[in-house]
Amino acid sequence: MEESPGSVQIGGDLNVNTARRIKGKYANKLIQTLKDNPCTITVGVLGMGGEPEALANDFLLIAKKAGCPTKGVYHGIGFEPFNGIQLKYSSENPPQNTVFSLTQFFKEIRFDYFVVSDPKLEKGSIYLYIGYKP
Repeated sequence: MEESPGSVQIGGDLNVNTARRIKGKYANKLIQTLKDNPCTITVGVLGMGGEPEALANDFLLIAKKAGCPTKGVYHGIGFEPFNGIQLKYSSENPPQNTVFSLTQFFKEIRFDYFVVSDPKLEKGSIYLYIGYKP
């Protein structure tokens, strides 16, 4: 293709500004994953509104559908900004199977994430903190 004003020339698929969301088959897969590995899940989001909050609400709804005890969506305003998803887990009685399953899920759907242990979290629980889209 030559001289295509206002167009983009590519040799494959192009996704532009796709929001991170969990819908359809991925939502169903995550629901089953959490049913198989239940634990208390708290969801937080950096800032208020926009794409991160929509993703945080997806996680909260999916956790509820899976039957997990849930808390959130809590808004972190004034915190240091970060990209991706922060997966915190309790260092006392850590939900290792759930953490492993979630990291595999994030890899499959190509979400940027990082995992940290937190001694302040309730025993056996997870905190998903949603940051900005990288």
